[in-house]
Parts: sequence; C-alpha cells; structure tokens
Amino acid sequence: MIRELNNDDEPMLGILVERYFKRSGATKDVRLNEFLKAFGAFIDGKMVGFVLFNDVYGDIEICYIAVIEEYRRKHIASMLISEALKLMKNICSLDVRSKNVAAIALYKSMGFVPVYIRKNYYDDDDAIVMLKEVQKC
Repeated sequence: MIRELNNDDEPMLGILVERYFKRSGATKDVRLNEFLKAFGAFIDGKMVGFVLFNDVYGDIEICYIAVIEEYRRKHIASMLISEALKLMKNICSLDVRSKNVAAIALYKSMGFVPVYIRKNYYDDDDAIVMLKEVQKC
C-alpha cells in the first residue's frame, strides 16, 4: 500500500534517510509541511520504502527515494515516484549518482532525461541531474 506520510511518520522516515543516505540528524531534520512531502510504501504495516520530495506549486524535486533491500525489484520505487508525479504540474527533477546504473535505468523508463552533470557532487561520484516535464499540447 502506498500512502502520503504525515507528521506521525517523521521519526521512521528520518531513520530511513539516515540509514540509506548517511544523513546524521535526519531524525530531527525531517519535518513534513506544505512544501516538503513524502509517500511511503507499506507491507504488513511496515514502511519498506519512501520518496521524499519538495512540491513547490507543482514543481517537484525528488530529494530521496529508497526501498529496503529485501523489497527491491518489486516495482515499489516506481510506484512511489508515480505517486509524487501525480502532483506534478510542470516539471520534476532529481539527482542520481552517475554510478547508480539501476536507478538511472528506472528514471529513464519513467520518462526522465539527463540534462547535465554536477561534477564531484558526491564525495566519490558525480551527480546526473534528470528532468521530466509535463507533456504540453
């Protein structure tokens, strides 16, 4: 089940951000509001994945997305991204490690295109900035 996360979910969301993105202090820093939103994937009441994103009047910036290891390759990440994209009015952006081939393939399959590289964005890697725009008539 995918659902929008709320303030009651912030402690678990912070733990997962710390775990998967090495962001110490995230348990205190993650505060959902009208612009910072998240969706979570739940199986048997357990949060097994999440997407955390900025939503500024329909422009979406995906900050973090992660799925617990044993639940990967079950389309959970794509379902989470799809939920965030439902809020998109113009554009969605994200950064991905250039070495993360699986994530890049997922994003491309969902219509994201690489637009530029941020050299040395991570300590040990470049970031590829990818965008997805609303289809204009």
